[in-house]
Amino acid sequence: SPNAVYFDFADTRGKKEFERNIDPGGLAIINVDGYNAYKSYHLKQRCWAHILRESKSLSQKSDQGWQIHNLLSELFASLQETLPTKKPTTIMKRALSKIHETLDLRNEDAQIIAFLGKLDNAKHDFILLLTAINHEYVDLTNNLAERLLRGLVIQRKIRRFVASENGKKILINHATTFQTWKLQNLNPYEELLKLLENNDASAA
Repeated sequence: SPNAVYFDFADTRGKKEFERNIDPGGLAIINVDGYNAYKSYHLKQRCWAHILRESKSLSQKSDQGWQIHNLLSELFASLQETLPTKKPTTIMKRALSKIHETLDLRNEDAQIIAFLGKLDNAKHDFILLLTAINHEYVDLTNNLAERLLRGLVIQRKIRRFVASENGKKILINHATTFQTWKLQNLNPYEELLKLLENNDASAA
């Protein structure tokens, strides 16, 4: 969320790990990429950054790939401009029309078929690209979470992460606490000092 974060680390990105933290029957709206682990969870916003990266790759391989990327890029730009307004029904109708136009561009190219299948999963999943229209606190992309994860990903590459379960718990607590302070525009050093001073006062 814009003012709090919780980290957890697992050996896989499987459905089991996801459901350990998120109740499959819950009411939270999550922002996700197209990974299968999230497929059964219905309250979600598909990340536009992931979609556009894939369509950009297609655009470099064929004219139709370029046409698909152009349509989606125009729609994303339009959504960014109009979402702050209070006309979700009008926005939804225009957006659905643009996505249907994109889906009509199917051909025999396997990569294009696979990509459009992600937008049109089970004939209705493309609507999940537009969840943010009706929920003003939901972002169109998962960029915030990606930025928060970047430092930990770099650490993992450098030192192969943690060597024990206890070390993992400590890292989860530290990462969650410090990144939440930063999101709230608080000084981590000052907040940590307050915690230590309160602990000293309690012990006395």
